[in-house]
Amino acid sequence: MGAASVEARPFVKLAMHPSDMLVLSYRMARSRETQSADDIDAADAPLPVAVLQGDRMLQERGTHQQFAATLRNGKGSIRTAYYRDSIDRPMVAGIGPVTGSQLAHGTMLADATTGTARMMGDPYTSVGWSVFASEQLGQSIWTTVEVNTGDALSVVNAPQTSSQTVTRFRAGRTKSAAMGIKALLPASGTQLRTSYRWQNEQTVTPVNLFSAMSRQPYLSLSVRQPLRIRRLRLENMEAFLDVTNLLEQGYQPYLSSDGRTLYLAQSPRMLQAGLAFTF
Repeated sequence: MGAASVEARPFVKLAMHPSDMLVLSYRMARSRETQSADDIDAADAPLPVAVLQGDRMLQERGTHQQFAATLRNGKGSIRTAYYRDSIDRPMVAGIGPVTGSQLAHGTMLADATTGTARMMGDPYTSVGWSVFASEQLGQSIWTTVEVNTGDALSVVNAPQTSSQTVTRFRAGRTKSAAMGIKALLPASGTQLRTSYRWQNEQTVTPVNLFSAMSRQPYLSLSVRQPLRIRRLRLENMEAFLDVTNLLEQGYQPYLSSDGRTLYLAQSPRMLQAGLAFTF
């Protein structure tokens, strides 16, 4: 794009342990991709996306603050948290054909290979509660449940004629609920994960944007397989398959300025597969 973008992405986590079972914590982050030290070198961390507007490249930006209380036992935990998000530049995902004129005006970033696009939504603030619970079942199965209240963006008066060129968004109160299952097959080392995260299908951004489960909307699944050649295991190398929003839920039609129909969503249906190397 002929430009550069530099973003400061600090994160802070403070924790107090009044007892072995209770943890009180405060967390602050400026980026969904980098919320802890573990995220810096995570193999599956999503890449940041930037949109060119005028002569500036803009990335999604916001400030997340959270106060939480966590109860732990031998095989699980439950956490309740109060959070406040100030989202300055929310990134809204879409799918469909994007024209050169839209790219020239910097209103979208398009990926011609996957047919997906990104655009900037309007700033908003989200305040709400989050309840998260996890439990280990047996030696190799883990379950998670999460419920959130807060605000999310929805499309207001999506353009119905080609003369309407501005997409308008509105933040409103809503809820989300998610359930996930993760399994490890000890003999082969295969990791399986599936989840379903429900949210009002009229919304195009997740409730509690900084939640780890916000990246898997609706029905999503993942398979990771360490590679072996005969009896030799290849360290730090694995094959993977990730499917997001398998049932294509939450698509909101949007008529672009040239009369083409795009669809906005929390995340379009996407399939990723390949080999992952960890150094």
